[in-house]
Amino acid sequence: MNSPTKSARLALREEIAFIPSSSKVSLETKIFHGSKNRDTCILLAHPYGPLGGNMDNNVIRALFENFATQGYMTVRFNFRGVGKSSGRTTARGMGEIEDVLSIYKYVRDQVNLAPRRFVVCGYSYGSVAASAAASEIKELAGIISISYPSSVLWALTFFNSKKFTDAFASTSVPKLFLMGNKDNFTGISSHTSFIDGFPEPKESIVMSDVDHFWFGYEDSICGHVNTWMKRSGLTKLPSALSTPSTATIPGTPTKYGSARSPEFPTPTKLKGSLMALAVSIKDDDGDDSPQPLGKSPLSRSEPALSNK
Repeated sequence: MNSPTKSARLALREEIAFIPSSSKVSLETKIFHGSKNRDTCILLAHPYGPLGGNMDNNVIRALFENFATQGYMTVRFNFRGVGKSSGRTTARGMGEIEDVLSIYKYVRDQVNLAPRRFVVCGYSYGSVAASAAASEIKELAGIISISYPSSVLWALTFFNSKKFTDAFASTSVPKLFLMGNKDNFTGISSHTSFIDGFPEPKESIVMSDVDHFWFGYEDSICGHVNTWMKRSGLTKLPSALSTPSTATIPGTPTKYGSARSPEFPTPTKLKGSLMALAVSIKDDDGDDSPQPLGKSPLSRSEPALSNK
């Protein structure tokens, strides 16, 4: 670890680390050590790098500030090929699973960190990689999936979808799914069918008038995440599981405003371009064949929430 930096929005000191992953990749990582809730580490995973996703994305930044201000150990990082991380995006997504696991193992093994449990939280493509990697996290306590792109998963993983969904479905911890009913890439019926195959405990919240990018609705995400954390017993040790539920709720614009983030712009004709991107990507080691994953293991009406 090297010198600490400050969050662009809040005086939250993060430590910078470059963590080794597979294929000689080095991952740019920011670690907030936490305070009163530092026994729980929140591991944040960002959207698809080739389309501009990174750890400073509006949703990831909002979640970082939400968890860090509550004293959780909070870790965000750039996948391979993004920002100052070395390497390249992998066509079938196996390298990104390795990235999540490399971050987890590093944090777990550091004497000055060593949290007792992990909650993985991914947005868009980050939810794909993080939820698949979660099946190999021994101290896993929960999974938060925001705008899981199930309808275009075949393109994001180059027809390797089953490897990811099987690993995700094998998890037995509480799971939260957040989705906007105007998501640009996955319809609500497809989303509902997708999560129907997952075991309990699980909860799905669908926010009305919200698309895939959540601009202006970041605080609503945090509010629902915070409520789910409490309901699932993840705000204290030991964990106590809650009764799962299902929801469609109105969205409420919040402090982050409606301007589109330069870090993850809305792509034109995204569905058509994903295949071209996947085909053009090659691994640094020239091998993106599926690797074995370890085993581990809907809606409710509520007003829009705030994290205040």
